Amino acid sequence: MAGGTPVGVCGGRSAETVAGMLGVLLAGHACLPLDPALPPDRLREMLATAGATAVLAEAGSAPADCGVPVAVLPPADTSDTSDASDVAT
Repeated sequence: MAGGTPVGVCGGRSAETVAGMLGVLLAGHACLPLDPALPPDRLREMLATAGATAVLAEAGSAPADCGVPVAVLPPADTSDTSDASDVAT
C-alpha cells in the first residue's frame, strides 16, 4: 500500500480500536473511522468514496462483503493480574 492510502477502522469505543487507528497513522496512512452500527451498504459506500484499500475491524464488527480485505484486530490481553500496590516505591 502506498503511503497516505485510506484504511478503514471499524470498531466501538475500545483500546483495540484506538490501537488500530494509531497503527494506521504511524504506518503513514489515512484513518477512516467506521461505525459498526451503520448499515453495510453505507459502510461500503464510505469505503468506495474514500478509496480505502483495507479495513481493520474488531472481532464481530467486521463489515460483511465490503469489497476490500478485512483484518480483524486481536482482543486485548486482560490476563495481566499484577497489582500496582506490589510496585516498590
